[in-house]
Amino acid sequence: MKIEKEKFDERQLQIRGDIFKHGFLTACALMLLNAFLQGEGIGWANGFHQNILMFIFASTVISVEFHLRDVYFGKGGRRITFIAIFGFCSVLLLVLSVFHGVQGEKFVADHRLTDNGFHIVGGIMFFANTICALVQLFREKQAERDK
Repeated sequence: MKIEKEKFDERQLQIRGDIFKHGFLTACALMLLNAFLQGEGIGWANGFHQNILMFIFASTVISVEFHLRDVYFGKGGRRITFIAIFGFCSVLLLVLSVFHGVQGEKFVADHRLTDNGFHIVGGIMFFANTICALVQLFREKQAERDK
């Protein structure tokens, strides 16, 4: 089985490095902010949800910037697979969260995110990723048509 590795020129590699630096700084800022909030006795979610949401947020920052700066994917099926998986996950999380919210389940209780609140925030971040991927895909298709 032949594995094709995507070739990026030096400019694209520099952009990718800058994006990872932004993601690292975002993760550091999130951890410091969370530590400050914890030190002040402010718990915005349970510990597990805090960690997962900080990870998802930092990953979303990286992924969205990759999409917007056009260094995420090459051509081919990987982009469609990414869009399909993230799109499905975001729609599933958002629909289930709204469904549970309509049934009376709260998003926030005692000034903390509930499980349902955790799912809707995660769904929104996945949805942002999906939208950015679709926007970039449509921009590329439009540029191909204009040529």
